[in-house]
Amino acid sequence: MMMMTTTTWRTGLARTSAGCPTADAGSDLSMSTAAGLSSREARSGSADRDDRSVLLMLDPLTATSVAIQRASELCGALELRLHVVLAIPHGSSSVHPAQLTGHVSDVLRLRAPRAGYGLEIVQGEIAAVVGSIASQEGATIVVVDARYGAREACRLAEDTNLPVLVARDARPDGAWVAASDMLNARLPVLSATRDLAAASDRALVCFHNAPPVSVVMSDPMAGPTTYVDMLALQDDAVEAKQARLDRFSVKHTRTQALVTRSDSTIEALGALVRDRDIDLIAIGHRKRSWLSQLLHRGTSRRLVERSRRSVLIVPLDGHELSATGEAPPREV
Repeated sequence: MMMMTTTTWRTGLARTSAGCPTADAGSDLSMSTAAGLSSREARSGSADRDDRSVLLMLDPLTATSVAIQRASELCGALELRLHVVLAIPHGSSSVHPAQLTGHVSDVLRLRAPRAGYGLEIVQGEIAAVVGSIASQEGATIVVVDARYGAREACRLAEDTNLPVLVARDARPDGAWVAASDMLNARLPVLSATRDLAAASDRALVCFHNAPPVSVVMSDPMAGPTTYVDMLALQDDAVEAKQARLDRFSVKHTRTQALVTRSDSTIEALGALVRDRDIDLIAIGHRKRSWLSQLLHRGTSRRLVERSRRSVLIVPLDGHELSATGEAPPREV
């Protein structure tokens, strides 16, 4: 298959013609384009080319080979094309666009997915342009380097309503972990990660942590002097959750269920990473108010901050990813 590469210069949110960027940026930024076509024209040039993509967002601080490699691996697993956006902040005098683009394009040529890739240069911040680009490029998942920041990565998941992979060094034979609070009967985090793990040929651990309860509850029929131990009730709840995960796991090969009882979900996941060869942890993320964010950082953000493994942030506000990159129909 012929690999089509495209360079587009975008100022703010306005797309200009493909090929060479603006004249004052220097001719060195011109890459080998597909006959000077725009990225959308290049994609439409092949009738069998899928219009969906993996979106890799880079900037001068996060243009690493780690993020490029993980994005390319996802493209290969999902059989999707790769769209790379290189965001250069306004007034960034310390960044030479030609050198930075040359570095990114060299790495892309070495690690390019079979379905090809497009490279787009954006003037502005990643957060300001990602929503528009994700929609135009048919993105099903967004990839950023871990240096981008935990709060910023969670915000991308909120703004795009797409899963966001915070990329760190891969462990080629490592298993994936899907952590679920099991509040949603559809188990969206487990379902999304199961499909991705299967497509990537990775073993999957379906994980849930049930913090121990230390309080007691009085029996309203017998009066306040009698108590029912909550630990006994929690044992029943944990057994029910374990059974639910077992039923989910048994339907799929290389999938197992694990329920822990730790005071901290982050600590429980950290212990799992230390005990096993784990490559990636998936966790759900809900959009929170500014006051809630001020008082509490949230489990997903704290996991991205503390984990030494890649983290897949799965938004729980409407979008779920399947192995084909399509959102499954919502249940009523």
